[in-house]
Amino acid sequence: MSFQPNRNFSVAVFLNRKSKGSRDQAAGVFRFASEHDDWVIHLYSRPESDAEMSGLVSSMISRPDGIISGGMRVVEALRRRFGRKIPAILLDVNDPALRANADGLVLCDDHAVAERAAEFFLSRGYESFAFAGLSDTPIGDPDMFNSENRETGFRRRVEKSGKTFSSYHEKLPPGGCHYTGGEALGSWLRALPKPCALLACSDTLAQSVLDECRKRRIGVPQQIAVLGIDNEPSVCENTKPSLSSIEPDFFGGGYRAAEILDEIMRLKPSQASIRRVTYGLVGLSERMSTSNTTGLRLRTARALETIRNRALAGLTAKQLADEMGLTTRSLELAFRSASQGTVRDAILNVRLAEAERLVKHTKLCADEIAKRCGFRTGSALKAIFKKRFGTSIRTCRKTSTP
Repeated sequence: MSFQPNRNFSVAVFLNRKSKGSRDQAAGVFRFASEHDDWVIHLYSRPESDAEMSGLVSSMISRPDGIISGGMRVVEALRRRFGRKIPAILLDVNDPALRANADGLVLCDDHAVAERAAEFFLSRGYESFAFAGLSDTPIGDPDMFNSENRETGFRRRVEKSGKTFSSYHEKLPPGGCHYTGGEALGSWLRALPKPCALLACSDTLAQSVLDECRKRRIGVPQQIAVLGIDNEPSVCENTKPSLSSIEPDFFGGGYRAAEILDEIMRLKPSQASIRRVTYGLVGLSERMSTSNTTGLRLRTARALETIRNRALAGLTAKQLADEMGLTTRSLELAFRSASQGTVRDAILNVRLAEAERLVKHTKLCADEIAKRCGFRTGSALKAIFKKRFGTSIRTCRKTSTP
């Protein structure tokens, strides 16, 4: 195939769109396509069963010029369907047996992820470390190989520092899609030397760890600090406690896959040797599962001081969280943990206290008081004031002592 000017390249993308990682990878591919007018993207959910595979392949009328996929089976099926080899880039397919006929590989740098986790925990002074991984997954699932790579990198860095290390491997139930933990996981967690720093190979498995800790009354993070990988908000923000997690650069991985496929489709010999690349990580989002309790109290105290100084100037919970380097959700959780109520309540308390003082000791109108106390309008202040104090501003002013 030689490059032809003014020709559009039809690219089929097959990813499991149920996960944040795959959605971000698809977004990376689309970003590349938006920068290249001759790219046309067709996005599909990667088929999981033979029936889905058969239906999808038979429905495709025209042959794509290239494929980006999270699995090899659909690539092979399309090549059989159209009777010729179609250039294919695989994303996060770590099993050597499943990627032999791919034209390019884009893989998460699992050792960089593990190194980041180890450095994070080592900086907190932990002496005992643990890893929760996988021992068996469905055929073609990359999770087990990611788990092995991450465990190797984590163990290597931890043992280099002379710390103790323990590992556990969960097996996926037949026909299952969630890791359920159970007695074996719970017994392992109970036996770990504590305090312990634990890395799970994914957020999903980390959720199982948190569930088992809660069942067995193992304090998180006081006894075991738990860190996941993927930073899937639907999981991390809804576990008890909320889950800290490392986020790989899925978007960058998708973009890089599109770059390599573009090079192959255009037959650029000088760049054709680039067949295997890795992508790193975006960062680490800390939530309650790894929070340092002393640091947590200090952060809460600093937040309260900022609220006292700036609540009247219109400070919002989001502005405060941004200044402290936290998500709004994480800041709220820190407040609750420190028995301080909510951030919004703390801000409102300062504003209402000043509003009450001005009502009782000045003749300012409601609109002026609202302006001085950070409320949007006088009407909003009147409604909140009556709800809090059980009386109107007019009545409060009449009954107050001069």
